[in-house]
Amino acid sequence: MSISQVMVNGRTYPFAPMDPPSADTPTAEWMAITPECAESWMRANQSNRNYRKRHAANHTRDMASLSWVINGESIKLSRPLLKGEVDDLPEDYVLFLDGQHRLKACVESGVPFVTLVAWGLEPEARGTMDTGVARTMSDVLKMEGYVNSPVLGSTLRRVWMWRNGDKRF
Repeated sequence: MSISQVMVNGRTYPFAPMDPPSADTPTAEWMAITPECAESWMRANQSNRNYRKRHAANHTRDMASLSWVINGESIKLSRPLLKGEVDDLPEDYVLFLDGQHRLKACVESGVPFVTLVAWGLEPEARGTMDTGVARTMSDVLKMEGYVNSPVLGSTLRRVWMWRNGDKRF
């Protein structure tokens, strides 16, 4: 086993590169992510849903106590963006799509963890992803760039309910 690999539960995994992997087509590989790598990858975490401290705290606890379970959840990254595809992001930028709570937990615990890493995904695929915490209307609106998404999401829900016959509110 070389220094670029780690053994976990009798299996060998490569350490993830410091820069997020990049490809034009979907690719996936099991990797060990170090806290330094996680911190580096979090820089690509643009326009993601709100960070939930309690959710990440559960992951941090599991990683710190070495009881993290490899469960098939993946860290997901986009293919390189095309020029002008996402406002304010440069061409060839790799967008972080899913896994912010796990990466933040890795940084906070100071302990590497093994996960499946998928990259080369279409940026719009993010809207179909769920990491175990249900996306709220506020989350979706925030990812789409709307300001004050919690109030907007709540208001839209009330309007929808009113228009669909629920006039209790």
